[in-house]
Parts: sequence; C-alpha cells; structure tokens
Amino acid sequence: MTKLQNKLRHMRLFELMRQREMASHVSRKLRVSRLTDDDGEEAILLRTLASRSLTTPHNRPV
Repeated sequence: MTKLQNKLRHMRLFELMRQREMASHVSRKLRVSRLTDDDGEEAILLRTLASRSLTTPHNRPV
C-alpha cells in the first residue's frame, strides 16, 4: 500500500470514528430528552439540539 493510500485509509477511518461518536452523543441526548418529557421547554431544547447534531457538517443526515 502506498503512503497516499495509507493516508486516505486512515482519514476515512477517523472520519467514521468521528461520525460514530457524534451518533452516540446524539443517542445519549435523545435518552435524556425522553426522560425529561414532563419538563416542557427544556425537553424541546434538548430535542432540537439532538436533531441538529444528527446532521454532518454539510447538512447530510447521519
């Protein structure tokens, strides 16, 4: 494998790891949001933040 191929492979791997971490973080926020359903405004704010973080930098859904 050439150095360029190796570098590209590593870049893709780290990007996948970053996306997976983002999805895990959103999942955690959604669980908190469901637990706070009775809190009204705070729950809406948490849901909004969670849904925003479900998109990648170019507004593509995860």
